[in-house]
Order: sequence, then structure tokens, then C-alpha cells
Amino acid sequence: MDVYVLTAKDREVFRKAVQPVYDKYKGIYGNEWYDFFVKKIDFYSKKK
Repeated sequence: MDVYVLTAKDREVFRKAVQPVYDKYKGIYGNEWYDFFVKKIDFYSKKK
């Protein structure tokens, strides 16, 4: 299995590409859910 580790630049490009998806679900589920979700992503992104 190959694992590709994103560079900081790759991560930023990906974040910008998926922002419309985050915005859509933020509108559906609200700021509380969105903030919880983003905090979890940040937490697990820092684990190595």
C-alpha cells in the first residue's frame, strides 16, 4: 500500500477545493457541528 503524505501546499490546495462542501454542510447543520468537525480534523491531522 502506498501512502501519500500531503505537503503544506497540497493541503492548502485541497482545503480550497473542498471549501464549498464545508460551506454547504455548515449551512445545513450549523456552526456548532462545523466547528466540532474542523477541530477533529485539526486534531487528527497533527497526530503522526
